[in-house]
Amino acid sequence: MDERPALDGTLLNVFEAARAEARARDGLPITLESLVERAGLHDRSHARKLVKKLAERGYVKQIESGGTILVPGERAGCELPLLGHTAAGAPIANLSTNYEYFNFNDAFGGDGNFMLKVRGRSMIGDCINDGDLLILKPSSVAEDGQKVVCKIEDELTLKVFRKIRNAYWLYACNTKVKPRKLDPKQDNQIIGILIGVVRQEQ
Repeated sequence: MDERPALDGTLLNVFEAARAEARARDGLPITLESLVERAGLHDRSHARKLVKKLAERGYVKQIESGGTILVPGERAGCELPLLGHTAAGAPIANLSTNYEYFNFNDAFGGDGNFMLKVRGRSMIGDCINDGDLLILKPSSVAEDGQKVVCKIEDELTLKVFRKIRNAYWLYACNTKVKPRKLDPKQDNQIIGILIGVVRQEQ
């Protein structure tokens, strides 16, 4: 059941225009300029005020100081045929003709999910390489053993989160990198939990 406040009048018209513009852009974020044109609004200032009201009611999300708008539920999707299995050991049967589709948006497109690019080799032991793309679910808490991106002061790092006695540690998957104990006096904050890794082979 939708618990958001109902829309009517101008707000409803603007929301429907935002949805239409998002669909036309395959679910990508839209701009205030495109919304002004599609909804027939006066100008950016008028559009910004209406978008703010929609955001407060939970219908859209404002990013980049409100100049860009994300319409949840209208995200871009990508499907590729899942043709079966391949062996990493002994060979198995050929490609299936009875296949299904893998939808990236269904698997990784949760509300607020985001990506970061890996720089470094501290997680190489878990096959996470320099240049890989991380898919992360936003969270400020984590369970012991989960891979997280943690903000330490002004830097971000991907590590395995561990709770040992009354202390919190970040462990690399590389024997050359020592574990790091989180200092409660520092500005430490988990910003996301790893849910997927994408690698583009050259």
